[in-house]
This record gives sequence, structure tokens and C-alpha cells, in this order.
Amino acid sequence: MLRIPHLSLNKPADWEAGTAINIQIGDAGVHLQKELKYNIDGHFFIPLHIPIADLASNGEGKLYLLDTKGSLLLLDPATQSLEPLFPVGHQMFSVDAQLSGQSDRWIIAQKNGTSLTTSAYSIRNGQQIWSMESRTDKEGQSGEVLAFTHDEQHNLFQFVRYVEEDYSNKNAISEIPPVYVQRYEIHCYNQRGILQQVLCLPILWQNQIEEINPSSTYNWQIAAANGFIYITESQTRTIWKLDQQGKLEGVSIVSFGLTGHILADVDGTLYIGAYYWNTPESEKNPFILAVLTNGFVERVAGYNDRLDKMFYGQYGQILIYNQQNASVTILEKKRNTRTAPEYGGLPRGTLILPSADSGNEATVWHNMVLEAQIPAETRVIVRYTASDHKRFLWQNKSYDFDEWLRSEHIPTSQKLKYIQEHWTVLPPNPHNAFFTSAKGRYLWIAIELVGSGSQSPLITKLQLFYPRSSLLSYLPSIYQEGPPDSFLERFISLFGHFLRQHHEQIAGISAVFDSEQVDGAFLKWLASWLDIVADDSWSDERLRAYIQIAPKLYQIRGTRQAMQQMVKLLIGYTPHILEHFQYKHLLHDPDWEKALSILYTDMPYHFLVILPPHSIASEQQKEMIQRMIARDQPAMTEAELIVLEPRIRLGGHTYLEVNSILASPSRLAIDNQSVVSYDTILTEGEEKDAAVFPFRLNNVIQLNH
Repeated sequence: MLRIPHLSLNKPADWEAGTAINIQIGDAGVHLQKELKYNIDGHFFIPLHIPIADLASNGEGKLYLLDTKGSLLLLDPATQSLEPLFPVGHQMFSVDAQLSGQSDRWIIAQKNGTSLTTSAYSIRNGQQIWSMESRTDKEGQSGEVLAFTHDEQHNLFQFVRYVEEDYSNKNAISEIPPVYVQRYEIHCYNQRGILQQVLCLPILWQNQIEEINPSSTYNWQIAAANGFIYITESQTRTIWKLDQQGKLEGVSIVSFGLTGHILADVDGTLYIGAYYWNTPESEKNPFILAVLTNGFVERVAGYNDRLDKMFYGQYGQILIYNQQNASVTILEKKRNTRTAPEYGGLPRGTLILPSADSGNEATVWHNMVLEAQIPAETRVIVRYTASDHKRFLWQNKSYDFDEWLRSEHIPTSQKLKYIQEHWTVLPPNPHNAFFTSAKGRYLWIAIELVGSGSQSPLITKLQLFYPRSSLLSYLPSIYQEGPPDSFLERFISLFGHFLRQHHEQIAGISAVFDSEQVDGAFLKWLASWLDIVADDSWSDERLRAYIQIAPKLYQIRGTRQAMQQMVKLLIGYTPHILEHFQYKHLLHDPDWEKALSILYTDMPYHFLVILPPHSIASEQQKEMIQRMIARDQPAMTEAELIVLEPRIRLGGHTYLEVNSILASPSRLAIDNQSVVSYDTILTEGEEKDAAVFPFRLNNVIQLNH
């Protein structure tokens, strides 16, 4: 038999010893990290006869629509049904108002010059719940509300600018125009419209804004989530993040222009309408940019169309309104492969394994066997290198190679670049690959996984074989004269691998017959050797337990004890077994004979297997129990399975402390544990029909005596 020493990696601890880049390690194996990302999940259209001024989600799958005539409607996109909320001419707000919604109310923000009136209305009756004017400062000055938003708790936030004259230069000549300074604040209101907090933006930030373009009218947008407020403006191309203590930090979006739409997710990700900055006006197609918490940006896949409004819908969906074709695009969060910044935002990852030690210098490593599931449109790329020594020279400095790979001070991009430039690469998807130039005591392996949008390869096992040994040594010497990595040696190594696999299967054949190591269909096949016919209702754990105890059950097969143990093992309940000898003395009593003959029959070789209520989970399980009882019943006997009902039924199988509880009533008053079943026939004068529902005395019915 062809035997080659090898190293095998197939447990999480083996993989975790390596350096993982965008890799997730679990019991199932190694795969690319996954994350929740937005993808297009569908579209629906606004009825064309409704010209829209603004729209908002109610958070439950419907939309509030404000049309150009000022009326307000509720649209159900699934049925395209419309429900009028405010008719034309209500004079509560104009078509210039901005709309946001909740499940039980809608909120209207109406600008009046520089001030803002915000009102909430009930969807049940259209009544105003609360209304408020924008806040004035202590001098009584009304600031200009530049933008407003609400968070996931429906708290309201207003971004306000105050413009004041600077009187610091008292000796200034009167002909010189006065100097004005600007002050910016965030006003925070709760969902009842009550002011909770005022956040003043730092003076340094205000000066930076004014220095960019003091005369510009900015297109401000704000968003709020998870206790943070985000501020952005299309000209500055910067996003500022403000916490509740007034701490401010900014992120510049250099390569992109902003369209003025921003949403904040509770995980800290921002979604912004954007376009590429240095492109002609005709090519500035908008898309959605995701700004991650680490500062990296990436495009939301699939959407590249007009964007007139972006807002949250049901279950965290993002809804994008396109006014040109009156459509709404639904973006749904789905678990996709994570795109790694180390790979330019591509769904890739690498696992760099620590050195494999053969124990001998100048070892020629033979081949590698990789067990992996590789879906379509994904790839596995393996690179390797070997050496007799662990130390190597990098940037004029000596390093231990394993320590260098694990070092957090070496940038990941430099590690990947070194591996790509200096290591040998195997053909793609190498399930069984021959090492052509791996000579040395130590071998290093780097496994790169390339995923698609939703799919990732899964690595479950890696085997490294050494030293080199192949069937070439069994051929005549003329065939052994070529180089060690000749085509013939690589070709014949495939057959050596197949033979080795067969030898390993034969050597481990005993494990195939071990019920603790097999599962699924093969476990059911082993059970059939013991005359156990297992269907889909059997779990592997219960089937293994039954196989273990089956020899002991066969020793007492056909007895009451064996049947009770068998049923308890299958469903977890011990049955009551009632045999003829237990009640035959009552058959001579005329008062009992008829009832007992109906319930138990008078056949001496008939017995009952009685199970308590709710012990059978399905009809399939009941059929399985009946089949097992019929198989194990003694010869010339007949077993009947009875599953009790959880109620008292006159003339039926009713047993005290099994499926019924009796108490002593007083003047027909029944306590909390005793009920009269729907099978009981009640009479009052003449006989009535049986009640068809359970009831309690003095609740549904009254009895008189």
C-alpha cells in the first residue's frame, strides 16, 4: 500500500492559528466574511393620475402621498388602493410642506420665511396631536431652519442658523457696511414636540464653513440615528458627525459629489446620494454611496438612476423615489459577502497558514489535497513557499517569517503584495495539486477565496503530503530519468492519489459501521440491519440511542418492559399498557361488561398501549409508533395504540390523573381546575344538542337546581 506522511487541517483551531484577512472561521469551515448589505429587491409605481409633491413611509408598508393640490392620501402599494386623509382645500399646510410619517401619524413641516412650523396629525381621525414653532434664542431672534430630520425613535432634529451683527469694532467708520457672523445650532425635540436639548456647533467649525464660500447658499442635509447627528452639504463634500456632548468630527468624500440625500443606519453606516465628481454634467448619473464606520466608502450595488427622495420603509428597507417615471425602488438588506478594502473593495479574503514543519531539512513536499465547496462564479487560489529556515530579510531587516505574517505593525497590503510576488501559485480551484518547487523543512500556504455578491467558497479540509513519493518509482528506470517535476511524474501522481484514497478508505472501513460517526441516510441504513425502519421523523440522535439499546431490547422482546422502553426512547413518554388479565374479572359484572367490551374488547389476546395527551407530535410519528408496536408485539396477540384526549369524555378513555382532574363541587360551583368538556350533553327539561365548545360554569352558561 502507498503510504505518505501528511499533515491534516480540518478543525477551527487549525485555521485560527493562521492570519485571516476578511475570512470567517467556524465549525463548518473557512469562508469569506458576510455582512448585511442593501440590494435591489423590487419596484412599485405611484398611480400616474396623482402628481406628487412629497411622499413618506408609514413604517408598515404603506406610503403617505402629498399631491400638488395639497391633499394627503395613504397608498397601499400591494393593492394600489388609495385612502384619502386630508381633502383639497383643508388649509392646514401647503404643497411646499415636507412630509414624514409613522404608523399612527404623519408629520408636516411647513416653512414660513426662515421659521418652521412642525405639526403631527393622527391617522385615525386627522386631528392635530401637537404643533410647534421653531425656537427663538434668548434675544428673541428666530433662526433660519436649514434642514430637519428624525431618528429611529421619532425624535425631531432641526439644523438652525442665526445671523448676527458683529459689534466688536466700536470705532469702525459708519460708512463701512456692518459685519455679520453666523451661529449654528441643533435643536432636539422628542416625539411629542417638546424641546430636549440644544447643541451648539463649535466656533472653529463655523469659521471653516464660512471660509469655504461665505456668500454661498448651502444645500444642507442632516440625518440622525443611534444618538448621533450627521450633517452634510453638497458643495463642501464633507460629512460631519455630532454626538450628544457636542463633539464633532468630519469625513471628506473627495472623489464624489453629493446630491443632497442622506440616511443614517443604526449600525453607523451612512447612505448618501452621490455621483462621480470630475465627470461631464451629462454623465453625472446618481447612485447610492455607503460610508462605513471605518471611513471607507462603497457603492450600493445595482442602483444607478434618478434619485428624487430617499427614505426608510418597512423592516429597514430603503425606498428611492424617481419622480420622472413615478416609481419607487425597494432596497432590502441581505447577507452578502463582505467587500474588503485591502482588495480594492472586492469580495476577496486570504487565510495565511503558519509554517508546516516536516521535521527534516531539504524535504521535497509532494502534493496538497483541498476539500472545498466552490460555487459557480467563485474561485480558490492557493500560493505556497518552502524553506529550511524561518528567518528572512525584508526591507534590510531580519524577521521570523511566522512572526512577520502575524505582526499587526506590517500593513496587510504589504503582506499580500509580498505573497503575490514571491510565492508560487497553483492552478485555480486546486482540489488535488502537485507541488513543483516546494523544497525545505517548512512549508507556508496562503489560501485566497474569491467570492461573488452572495456566494463564497467553503474550505473544510487541507492535507499536505511529504516527502515526494510517487508510482514513478515502480516504472522502468528509463521513465525515471526526467526532471523531478516532469509531466509524467505530475500525471502519474494523480493515480497515486486515487490509490491512496482507496487504501485510506479500506483502512478506515470500521468507522463506516460505527453509529457514532455516521449520520443521515447511512445511519438509517445501519439501523435497518437491526430491523429498524426509520423514516424522516427520526432524528439522528434518537436513532443512535435506539441502535445502542437495541441489543438489550431484543433480549426482552415481546414483553411489557421492552415495549415501554422502546416507546419512551422514541417519543420521550412512557406508555400505559393495559392487558386483558387486568380487567377480565370486571367482565362478569353486568354493570361493567358492556362498557369494557366497547373500550377494550373481550378478546383475551388483545392489549392496549395508552399514551398521554400531546405525546404524539404528528400523524407521521403516530404511524411510526404503530408500526414499531406491531413489529414487537408477541405472536398471536393484537396491540392497539390509544392516544388520549386532554379532556373528559363520557363513554371514552378517561383516566384519573392521566387526562382528567376531578374536584368536589359545591352547589354546582366548579373550581379553577375543573371544566365541563364540549363532549358533555347538558339537559334542561328536554335533551339539547351537545355543546361544541369548551366552557366554564357561571361563565358561558348558568345551571339552575
